[in-house]
Amino acid sequence: ALGHARVSRRHRLLVFVAVEFSIAFWATDYLQTERNFSKSGAAASASLLLVGMTIGRVAGGPLAQRVRSETLLFTALAVAAVGFAVFWLIDERPLTLGGLAVTGLGLSLLYPLTLALAIAAAQGRTASARAAFAAGIAIAVAPFALGAVADQAGLVVAYAIVPLLLSAGATVLFAAQSRSA
Repeated sequence: ALGHARVSRRHRLLVFVAVEFSIAFWATDYLQTERNFSKSGAAASASLLLVGMTIGRVAGGPLAQRVRSETLLFTALAVAAVGFAVFWLIDERPLTLGGLAVTGLGLSLLYPLTLALAIAAAQGRTASARAAFAAGIAIAVAPFALGAVADQAGLVVAYAIVPLLLSAGATVLFAAQSRSA
């Protein structure tokens, strides 16, 4: 069971980092090409993802001391999914931008909480090295895979990978939760 828990934590980390970087790498282009923002407007507006992440990480520290990590992960996933759906699917500038900020808010806790759970479960083993390796793979592969799909089918279609990755993360999280219950 411990082996399965380690695998699922690595998979969660990989998936959550893949989501974060896929959105961050392509948000400016998405705003420009799909939502008709100017180049400078798209670049400035894409920073709302980071603003949401910053607010979430600042608020998340104290929250993580009072709320179970798994509960926070499920909540963060839901917030990220709703925010991304609004950003991705609704073509109204204020909603698109609000959705991007809410996405960042939800994404903000996924990596730190998953990393903390992996390190705690590893009990002194190589969790941080494995986490860094998983994050590196996610950063090296996911945004570029999304870009390859966008080249063939467009960015709106390519961004469908994000809800799939969020669903995969939720599935792995749920399975790990079920095994530990």
